[in-house]
Amino acid sequence: MSKFGPICWLMGSSIFLAAMLVYRVDWNPTGTLANTAYESLELGNSIALKGSFSDPFAPLSTGPSAHVAPGYPALVALIIKIFGSGPDGNFALGIVTKIVVAAQLALFPFLAEYLGLGCWPGAIAAAAWLIAAFPLVRWESDFAGLLIVILAFPMYKAFFQELSTAGAVGTGVLWGVIAVVDANACPRTWSVARLPACGVAAFVASIVVPLNGSRSCGVPLAGTKLSRFSQACVSTRQPRARTCGLQ
Repeated sequence: MSKFGPICWLMGSSIFLAAMLVYRVDWNPTGTLANTAYESLELGNSIALKGSFSDPFAPLSTGPSAHVAPGYPALVALIIKIFGSGPDGNFALGIVTKIVVAAQLALFPFLAEYLGLGCWPGAIAAAAWLIAAFPLVRWESDFAGLLIVILAFPMYKAFFQELSTAGAVGTGVLWGVIAVVDANACPRTWSVARLPACGVAAFVASIVVPLNGSRSCGVPLAGTKLSRFSQACVSTRQPRARTCGLQ
C-alpha cells in the first residue's frame, strides 16, 4: 500500500479506531456459544467437543452436516478450545468479530483511492455504516466481507489485465478461502444488513464479471451451495447491470 498518501492512512486509522469505539463488546456472565440456534456456532461446538462436523440444529442430534462452509465453524471451535463455550468464549468471539468489521471498514478509503475515486467516498461510506451502527452478529458473513474487500483490489487490477502470474494465483487462492468461509459469497446472496462490503464488491463485480467474455464469477465448483458461483452469472451479451444477479 505504498502508493497511498497520508490522508488515506489517517482516514483508515481513524475509521478503525472509531469502529472499535462504536462496537462495544461487554463480558456477559450469561453469554454462551452453545445452544444458540446458530448453525455455525453449533457446528463449532461439535468440532471442539466431539471432533465431528455435525449436529448444527441443536438440540437435535442430526448427524454429519454440509449445511455451511467449514471456515467459520473451525474458528469458533478454536475459540471454544481455548476459552470454552461460556462467557469467556462468547466475549472472545465478539472481540474477533469487532476487529474484523473495523478492519473491513478501515479499508474502504484505500479501496476508493485504488479505484480512482479518492479517499473521501470510502471514508463517507464507512462513516455511514458506523452512524447506522448495525449490530455485531456471530456469523461468517462479516469475515467473508473482509476477504471480499481485500479481493476487490486484485480483481480491479485484473480488469486492466495487469495481474502477474503470482498475483493471479494468489487471487484464485483468495477466492478459494472466501468459499471456505462463506459458500454463498456471490453478490446476489449477500445481506446488506450484515455485510458492509456488499456495495463495494457489487460495484466491482459489475465491472469485472464481463471481463474477457467470461460466464462465471468464479470457477465452477461442486456442491449445492458452491455451485452458485457459476449459476449466478450470465453471458456478457446481457446488460451489464444484470450480471451476477445484480438488478
